[in-house]
Amino acid sequence: MELTKKQQYWKAHLDALERFEGTAADYARLHDLEVKKLYVYKTAIRERLEAQGEHGTFVRVTTSSATMHTGVTIALPNGVRLSLPDLGEPGLLERLARL
Repeated sequence: MELTKKQQYWKAHLDALERFEGTAADYARLHDLEVKKLYVYKTAIRERLEAQGEHGTFVRVTTSSATMHTGVTIALPNGVRLSLPDLGEPGLLERLARL
């Protein structure tokens, strides 16, 4: 089962949104899109890919000089950000990734 042309269009935007350094609302404004549609198609595409057996369980991890410090910020695909000033305990990041 392939993605429809409309789903492919929105998947391209969702992929670009993952790389975007702002909010989904910022991205939508920049590209003259309705932010609600980004979320609607994100759900529809995820369900379609899961039905095909593609679970998309991997999360993109990036670093930059601005983020190279003792703390860590975890940004989830739904926009939630978790900031920790220090990982403290060895293995904490690995355990968080399994949640």
